[in-house]
Amino acid sequence: QQQQLGQHQQQQRFDSQQQQQQQPSKLVFIGGVSLPEQLHDAATSLQHARQDGFDYVVTALPDTVPLLNKSGSRGRHNNSRRLDDLARANVVPNGPLRGVVDAGRRTDVTRLESKWWSTSVVGMVSDPPRWTDGGSSAAALSRHQMHQTEAMGEGQMILEALTSTSRDAAVRREEANRSFWGMMEWASHMNIPAVILPPIPLRENIGVDPRDGGANKRRGEVSISSEEEDMFADAGSHAGAPYPGQQGRRTASQRRKASDAIDVNNPSAKEYARLLSHLSTSPVCASSAHVQLWVRVPLSLDHLRAFQLLLARCDHSPNVGCMLYISQRLDAAELPAVVRALHAFVGGGNVRAVSYDVEVFLRNKKGYPTLSKNHQFLFQLLFGRLGRTLRTLVEGRVSNSVFQSGGTGNASLRLHHLQYLRHLRSSRPSLLAKLDSEEAVLETPYLDNLQSPLQPLGDHLEYQTYETFERDPVKYKRYGEAVAFALEDGMDEETFGYLGSTATTLRQLKRMSDAANPSGGYDPDDDDYYMNNDNGGETIVEVDIYHVAILVVGAGRGPLVREAIDAVARVSAARASRLGGGRRRALHARVYAIEKNPSAVLYLQSLKRSDPSWNG
Repeated sequence: QQQQLGQHQQQQRFDSQQQQQQQPSKLVFIGGVSLPEQLHDAATSLQHARQDGFDYVVTALPDTVPLLNKSGSRGRHNNSRRLDDLARANVVPNGPLRGVVDAGRRTDVTRLESKWWSTSVVGMVSDPPRWTDGGSSAAALSRHQMHQTEAMGEGQMILEALTSTSRDAAVRREEANRSFWGMMEWASHMNIPAVILPPIPLRENIGVDPRDGGANKRRGEVSISSEEEDMFADAGSHAGAPYPGQQGRRTASQRRKASDAIDVNNPSAKEYARLLSHLSTSPVCASSAHVQLWVRVPLSLDHLRAFQLLLARCDHSPNVGCMLYISQRLDAAELPAVVRALHAFVGGGNVRAVSYDVEVFLRNKKGYPTLSKNHQFLFQLLFGRLGRTLRTLVEGRVSNSVFQSGGTGNASLRLHHLQYLRHLRSSRPSLLAKLDSEEAVLETPYLDNLQSPLQPLGDHLEYQTYETFERDPVKYKRYGEAVAFALEDGMDEETFGYLGSTATTLRQLKRMSDAANPSGGYDPDDDDYYMNNDNGGETIVEVDIYHVAILVVGAGRGPLVREAIDAVARVSAARASRLGGGRRRALHARVYAIEKNPSAVLYLQSLKRSDPSWNG
């Protein structure tokens, strides 16, 4: 797994460098769109999205179970039994399941080449069509409920069945398990880079048939609490925690009471974490396809805490990330608590993307979409921390839009939402300074990615790795200062060997000081260094020479050697000019560069031949 992680990181760095070389001035902003009306047709969705400048689209993952059941009687029995066993064991096969698509519903698999599936399509776990087609639940949904189901609630039925704690829902849970693993296997087969998963349940799912009209379902809360909460506090202290000392099966009234209260540590959330923990280590995520899991996390304190707990239960797997979902407007009174939570959450929450529902946008005087000041502040906060790796998604159904598709574009009806978000990204000077500087471009391949620890004693580092390290200006400057302090201490304590004295001119000392200190190093009050006297700069002075040996162990490509040479020059110039008082003194240093990497030794030898400062 470590080798696969290292190969994946190497490929990421290579792809990032290629993009930087090909388009060095392009603003880094990766925007996607989810079109509910085309959620099962990635080809048409991608066509419209790319016309408007979006980089990727979201498509629903197909339910493959019905196709297995339509095989012959013997095949149906064998396949169904095999899939049952795999679902229980949370293991996905590599054989007959590959290439299966939703029965008669998906034609986009033959209309899109593999390169589009692997670069421009993100999957989404959705409810199996057989659970909703022709059922009473779909007909009973109001328009507002339909909108929430498409965005916030996509995949809620299958999630509730998967995480139900009721023994009566065992059959439905087993059916949902088969569908879920079939979807994930199909995503791996199509090499889809990421899959959006439903939100973590904040209440216990006590077991409901998803086709009963949904009267008893517990939808995820999307309201934002303004209470000041510690998002890392023990879950047992939160409202709705299990009763202390309670054991055994609870009564029906106790279960209903527990399901009514928000509890990030509820049994359904634990079951969800168990499922994702197995999924993140299964062939779906551990194979070469390397599918990333994006858990939808609505912007609320409870959901942020719930995801932190889930991530800990998944052992902070790099395959488990989150997509922040912003679907409601934010009041000024709620902003401080949300900002405090986000500051801590962004640092350790594996944030992969941020999604904006079209309902959260306001309209300006001309009718174009815009965000409130509070949401603009959150946008700047998120992109200031993660802007070069953060994906942006526009979701939700656009109804009665004044912008209809036509000759001027806007085929997706979300073009102006994308244009506004890109405007926010490009019009903030603070974001430009953080995200588009040379240092930011250099850090992009490594930002928020677990790195395989370097083993310089056991492995030979690559040329590019040395070059990356040398871009850190502070590190080597501090090394140079430390060497200079050590040399100063050695001169003061007279620990260096005395070689003798030599005669030189003030003019030569001036040149030596200018070379060691380009900004100027002489004391203007020292009369010896006025160049307008009778002898000019030809006055002869005597300088005592001391010997010092410096060993640079692990010299690499020589940055520490250069700092040591520069430190010797600075200390010698200061002592020879008598800035510290007493006799004029200077250092004669012999620097030994010790390096085990033959390729790096070749580079050091080249420097010694070409750089005059390396030869005395």
